[in-house]
Amino acid sequence: MPLQKQEFSFPGQTAEQILLIAYGTLLELGWIPKYAGPAAIAGYTPRGWNKNDDEVLIESAEGVLIVTSSPGHNETFDLGGKNKKPIKDFMSTFERVKGSGVKPEWVEELEKLRKQTVETATAQQQAEELHEVGHFRGSNLYVTYSIIAINIAVFILMAIDGAGVFDADGYTHVRWGSNYTALTLSGDWWRLITCMFIHFGIIHLAMNTYALYMAGIYLEPMLGKTRFIGAYLCTGVIASIASLWWHSEGVNSAGASGAIFGMYGVFLALLFTNLIPKQIRGALLQSIGVFVVFNLIFGMKAGVDNAAHVGGLVSGIIIGFVFYPMLKK
Repeated sequence: MPLQKQEFSFPGQTAEQILLIAYGTLLELGWIPKYAGPAAIAGYTPRGWNKNDDEVLIESAEGVLIVTSSPGHNETFDLGGKNKKPIKDFMSTFERVKGSGVKPEWVEELEKLRKQTVETATAQQQAEELHEVGHFRGSNLYVTYSIIAINIAVFILMAIDGAGVFDADGYTHVRWGSNYTALTLSGDWWRLITCMFIHFGIIHLAMNTYALYMAGIYLEPMLGKTRFIGAYLCTGVIASIASLWWHSEGVNSAGASGAIFGMYGVFLALLFTNLIPKQIRGALLQSIGVFVVFNLIFGMKAGVDNAAHVGGLVSGIIIGFVFYPMLKK
């Protein structure tokens, strides 16, 4: 990309004075001051119907002004020296503004622009750090979408078989593989897995689908597909075992919520480490913490298998701490 760079001398002027006059010059020209640092301002010329905006970088030092002009339209060559014109326009206006003196409001406006620049840079840095940790660029949610698709497909097939869309028929759920104590403990161990893909009604399915999607957005790219599948199945099975242990009188349990609580447990564990940038960690920890606490309280009502929720959550936290050294490496 072609650029033009010229240096000008202004003896007796401090770096801050030069920068303030440069700020006023941008305003006088109608150019847009976009970023500012301790000794530099980046401004952009207005965009027209037949031209893109050009970037003009102004750097200052004691008695020195450096102006760099670069096109914003990806040109390979500066044919005819068009890129010199912004510098020429800037310097002619700079001399005029310099003769008028610095306006008091420029000091406040320049300082405000500097603060905004720092905030923007900080936000970009945090986003970059999060992308680096979470591997979000170019990532996909194939595993998350596949689990959701299986849950929906099973629900539709069960509804056709008479399981009920809103009011669940427990007998049909037992035939399709729910975690029914009498059968699971008498040899149907596979029910510990199949029950994760069975739901008691469309509301149950919708809530779990949303919760799984929100967890998968972060965890599938961060953990990788193999760890994500392993954690999901492992916490789901442990949640099913916890349900059997707690309900010693017997239970007919199903749903993905035990595994989903497990994934949120994994996320919580990672948030308690330094894997995720500190500035982002607090907001995520708060939102996930509220979700977990609310659903545990909601799970105390009759008909909700809170034992599976707790079993999944605790096992997920343990697995998260096990994953941490590998993810950190």
